[in-house]
Amino acid sequence: MREQAQKNPQQVAEQLLDRFGREFERPNVLELILERDGKLVAKFNLDDTSAMHVTERLRPGAYCLRCDTGRVLWEGRLADSDLLWAKAFPGQPLKMAADTGHSRAKPTQSIELLHGRLGAPRIRRN
Repeated sequence: MREQAQKNPQQVAEQLLDRFGREFERPNVLELILERDGKLVAKFNLDDTSAMHVTERLRPGAYCLRCDTGRVLWEGRLADSDLLWAKAFPGQPLKMAADTGHSRAKPTQSIELLHGRLGAPRIRRN
């Protein structure tokens, strides 16, 4: 089986799953955990249909974004200048919720996850 696994690992994986059952398969849902200063801020799922999540009312602090498996995707500090429109974009007006235009969120920074192996989430102002 070792030789077969080296030649065609996907086929061997399928054979093992068929033989021993599929109870060990993880669903196509990624649970992410966001913490600030070691305390839970948010838990959310990303799946094939949702590639974005918005977390509101963030405060300055040391943040960690990780998978439910424990794998850390990003760690860093967010300051007032990352989170408050007036500090990030001095003198620029903040669009009101009633504005009907289709404007895109304006990020203050782009954060690279896993050294660029995943898409870059954006911190946006509401």
